[in-house]
Amino acid sequence: MNSKAKTVDEYLAAVKPDQRTALAKLRRTIRAAAPKAEESISYGIPAFRLNGRSLVFFGAWANHCAFYPGSSATLKKFQDDLKDFQTSKGTLRFSPDKPLPTAVERISYRIPYYAYKGRLAYFALWKSHIGLYLPTPIIEEHERELAAYDTTSATVRLPLDKKLPVALIRKLVRTRMKKNEEERNSSGR
Repeated sequence: MNSKAKTVDEYLAAVKPDQRTALAKLRRTIRAAAPKAEESISYGIPAFRLNGRSLVFFGAWANHCAFYPGSSATLKKFQDDLKDFQTSKGTLRFSPDKPLPTAVERISYRIPYYAYKGRLAYFALWKSHIGLYLPTPIIEEHERELAAYDTTSATVRLPLDKKLPVALIRKLVRTRMKKNEEERNSSGR
């Protein structure tokens, strides 16, 4: 592996073809989850950053590929889905010939920039649903559209046995982005 790569494309070009395929798929998943994140090379491996903050990393090694969601707590939440994979503090190891679990896509949607404190939304996987956590005003504003889902003041439960309502999630996140922008403009930042 060429650890002197300056871009993610250069990094992927230098890895074994089977690793390149697996990591390119992971890269697309991360891009879908965080389209405004910037790609970079950090610590010699591909990284995604947003507003100067690290989100996730991935890499190719001699005998495996790795996904680094940036939090051991994240991997603990998905431990049932990841039981057939080797994990350690903040690392998921996988081989290119063994597909990543569906949970990895869900982990990507739980990356740190989707948390609160001026950020967009927060996702977490549970046994029967995905929890989408948003500030109460966003849920209240879309109460009618969310009527088909179990909700609380700051949570929308998306059942795992139903298709993920991507268009609705985008709409909720866009509303949150708009409110963030309004808050930023009104505070003069």
